Amino acid sequence: REEEKMNSLTKKRNSKQLLSSKKATKALLSSIAVKGEENNVPLPSTSDNINKEKLKSELREMEHFVGLDQVLEARVVVDNIQKILNSSSCNSSNSNYDSVISAEQRKVMNEVISESNDAKQLLFDMDNDDGWILASNKKNIIVHYRNEEGSPLQTVKTHTIFENSRSKEFVRLVAIMNEVQLMPNWFPKGIMKESDILAEPSKYSMVFRFTMSFGLLPISPRDSVSFGKGFHLPHRNAVLIMSKPMTESKYCDIPPPQKGYVRIENRMAIFIQLLPNDRVLLCMIQFTDM
Repeated sequence: REEEKMNSLTKKRNSKQLLSSKKATKALLSSIAVKGEENNVPLPSTSDNINKEKLKSELREMEHFVGLDQVLEARVVVDNIQKILNSSSCNSSNSNYDSVISAEQRKVMNEVISESNDAKQLLFDMDNDDGWILASNKKNIIVHYRNEEGSPLQTVKTHTIFENSRSKEFVRLVAIMNEVQLMPNWFPKGIMKESDILAEPSKYSMVFRFTMSFGLLPISPRDSVSFGKGFHLPHRNAVLIMSKPMTESKYCDIPPPQKGYVRIENRMAIFIQLLPNDRVLLCMIQFTDM
C-alpha cells in the first residue's frame, strides 16, 4: 500500500509539472506573438521558408542560363521569380525577401527581361513576312523591306537556306559573324572599309566600330559604334546575334566619328539555324538610319 501511495503521489506531481510547463510555453508564445504584432514584424511561416528556398534555387538557375547566354530560358526563370515575389505570402513579408535578392541580381533580371523582349520580337519578325514588302527573290536569296511610319530607319530582311550544309558549316558560319575584323573582306560591293573591336566584355559580347563608304557624291562616308551580343537558342538549334548602337559604354571610351564621316545608328540581328536534312538557315534583319 505504501508503494501504491508513493506511485500515486508521483503521478500527480508529474501531471502538475507538465500542466505548468504547457501553461508557461503557451504564455511565452503568446508574449512573442504580441511583441511581433506591436513591432509589426511578421512571424516566419512555413510557406515563407519554402518560398525563400525556392527563390534562391530560381536565382541560381537564372544565373546558370545567363552564364550560358540562353536568354529565353533565363526569361522563363525570371518570370517564375516574379511570381514568387508577387505571391500573397511574399507580399506580407517583403522585407524577408529583400535579403535573398541582391541589387546585382535584380539588375540581371531587368537585363534578361529587356534582352528577351528584343529577341522574341526579332524571332517573330524573322519567322513572319506579315507587314514586309518583297523586294527580291533570286538564287534562293529572299529580300524584304519595311518602312516604319514616322521613323528614319530603313529595315531590310534577308533570308536564305544553304543546302548540303551540316553542323560543321553551321559552326563556320557562326564563326564568320564573330570575326568582326574580317567583315570588310566579305561585305557586299566593298562598301565596308574598316571594322575594329573596341572591347570584349565577355566571350559572346563586344563593342565594335565600322566605317562605310559608298563612293558616291554627295553621300558622305558613314561610321557606327555598336554593342553586339550572341545568344544560344538550344530549343531551336540556333544562334541569335543582336547589335545595337552605342553612344557611351562602361567597357571603353566611344571615339568620335572621323573627320568627314557621319555617324549612323545601326541595329542588326542575325539568326543562324541548323535545319534537318543537312540545311542551314541564315536570316538577317538590318535597321539603319542613313
